[in-house]
Amino acid sequence: MKKTLFTVSAIALILGSSLYFSTSTSIKAASETNSIEKDVYIRDASYASFTDIKALENAADVIAEVKFSGKRETKVWEYEEGDTYTNTLTSVEVKKVHKGEVSKGEEIGVYEPAYISENGFHSIEGYNLMNKKGKYLLYLRTKKDGNYSVLGLYQGKYDLNETSTLNELKKFRSYEDVQDREYLGDEVEHFNKLKKENLKKYTQKDIY
Repeated sequence: MKKTLFTVSAIALILGSSLYFSTSTSIKAASETNSIEKDVYIRDASYASFTDIKALENAADVIAEVKFSGKRETKVWEYEEGDTYTNTLTSVEVKKVHKGEVSKGEEIGVYEPAYISENGFHSIEGYNLMNKKGKYLLYLRTKKDGNYSVLGLYQGKYDLNETSTLNELKKFRSYEDVQDREYLGDEVEHFNKLKKENLKKYTQKDIY
């Protein structure tokens, strides 16, 4: 695992939050003789930690159940002498509203703290992109451009179709091996705790 110093001072301006990067971690996918090596890059960040879903609910502008529409684009911002910051702007259809000024059936844009490039998958704190299989509960903050950002990185997105406890991430060959995994970071115990609370409240289900 390779770590290099990576600082960002303009993310608060870009995303309207107190988030900034502290390090960049490159996780090398194990390669085999006849396989294509594809890297997964997970960047550490300083971010607000939510102890329970009540804290998330209080901080969110919007809480909604959504489906990925199949449309997304990579957004790049420039700052500080040519450096860049990249997110994915994902289009989702609102299926059910629990809080906020959005409507069922509305299509909204959500900035996800991860993106795919030619050389691999890039994530902040293990966040993984939404896919067409999932039905997601999102905690969102409203942005000035009319789109939304996921609150608390991995703490603000849950696939309600997944009811199994997430295990620690083991070695993998490429992003394709983990692209359907809900969360790719190290805070698995914290993620499972919040996921269990969300399933119990919003679906009356439990993780096992």
